[in-house]
Amino acid sequence: MPPEHVKWLLEQPPAVMSSKTIREERHASGYLHIGVEFESTEFFLERIMRDRLTKYLDLVQEPMHDEIKNAFDADFANYARDGMPVNIFPALQKVILQAICRVFFGPELTQDRRFMLVYYRYILAMSIGTMVIGQLPRFLKSIMVPAFNLPLWYYRTRTMKLLVPVVKHRLDLANDETDPYDFISQCAKVSQRISSTKTAADPAHLAECMMLLVSLESNV
Repeated sequence: MPPEHVKWLLEQPPAVMSSKTIREERHASGYLHIGVEFESTEFFLERIMRDRLTKYLDLVQEPMHDEIKNAFDADFANYARDGMPVNIFPALQKVILQAICRVFFGPELTQDRRFMLVYYRYILAMSIGTMVIGQLPRFLKSIMVPAFNLPLWYYRTRTMKLLVPVVKHRLDLANDETDPYDFISQCAKVSQRISSTKTAADPAHLAECMMLLVSLESNV
């Protein structure tokens, strides 16, 4: 940017400089994810990435390393034993998703094949919907959205059904101060800190925020 324009840029109000409208159209967040409160969710995601993931990056290295090793040993060993060729892209997709889920959700859910399957399909439905709906002209989006929202709602509901009880259990342990450091507890602390009422985190809302965060990180 030319130096003479810097002052003008700094004087512009946030409403003018915001890319929110463009992002909502490009990412189709105003059309997909019906019922999700994106404004508060985006603020939460920014805070959790800044205050926890960046600041305490060293704490995620060990669980990621363990899960990558477990995934390679479990899946690639089968290929080697059976003498089958390895389909690299889906195999690495699975390894990456498992490693990320281990950090955010812990080993209990990561080793649950049912959870990993429905969550993977939720991410896939969200990715396809975002890619297709985000590219359409606005007048076509409202016509095409129901076809993408139905599978997205279905897999979101199934994922939440498995995830929310685990989040609630972790929050109860954290309140009793018997739970070691884990990401769910840290998300709850950030959620309470940024809440205007300073109330305890709602397990369902926290679970949904974490689902969106993992889907953004995995970028399946």
